[in-house]
Amino acid sequence: RAAFTAQWRLSAGDLRLAREQAAVFLLAELDGMPAGYAIATAQDGEAHLARLATAPAFQRRGVATALLGELIPALEAARIPLATVNTQRSNVASRRLYTRWGFVETGLELPVLAAVLP
Repeated sequence: RAAFTAQWRLSAGDLRLAREQAAVFLLAELDGMPAGYAIATAQDGEAHLARLATAPAFQRRGVATALLGELIPALEAARIPLATVNTQRSNVASRRLYTRWGFVETGLELPVLAAVLP
């Protein structure tokens, strides 16, 4: 939860459900503590990296790289030929990370809508 701002956080129940429904779910631990996780879904021969998170205390220590280093081969082993991910244009660190793993921009824009509720 600490890796995301409030609007992007998953509740514990949502995270459990995502883990159960994921094609691939990975948990990284460092020093016996949860350091990050990755959730990928798959449908119709395509995968989507739905969530890649690193706990703030473990950021810049290679956790996300290690998770992708496990995730990509798992998807390849499942013979999934295409993986997608989306991230904010302003998130330079994640964009660099994904580029290093072969992700390229598709040119598609995914709008995010928000409503302030009473």
